[in-house]
Amino acid sequence: MPTVAHIRARSLVGKLEEEIRADRMYEKVLQWVRLNYAPDLPDKTGTVEPLPPISEAAMKHAGGMEVFLSLEPDTLSIAKHRFCEFYKEAYRTFLEHGGKNRDDAKRILEGIRTKQIADSFSLEKTN
Repeated sequence: MPTVAHIRARSLVGKLEEEIRADRMYEKVLQWVRLNYAPDLPDKTGTVEPLPPISEAAMKHAGGMEVFLSLEPDTLSIAKHRFCEFYKEAYRTFLEHGGKNRDDAKRILEGIRTKQIADSFSLEKTN
C-alpha cells in the first residue's frame, strides 16, 4: 500500500510534467508563428503545416496570432500564462477521454467550447 507521501509525490510529478509539456508546446507554437507568419517573411499561405488542434485552440485562447507575433514582454507573459492553462486542461481532457489523433482532439475541444458557453450562459442568468 503506498504511503500518503508517495501519493503526493506522484501527484506533484504529474503536475510538473503537465507544466513542462505546456511550456514546451508554448515555445514550439511561438517559434512556429514567428517562422511562418513574421511580417518580414514572404506570404506562405497554403504551405504551412497546421498546428495540432489543442495547440491551435490554446493559441486562440491566449489572444491569437497577433499576440504571438508581439515582441512586448508583458503581452507575451500574459499570453503564455493563458496558453499554458488552457493547454494543460485540454490535454488532460484529451488523455482522460482516450484521445489518440487529431479528430479526437477536435471532438474534445468542441466539448470544451460547449461547456464554456454553457458555463458563461449560466453565470449571466445568475447575475
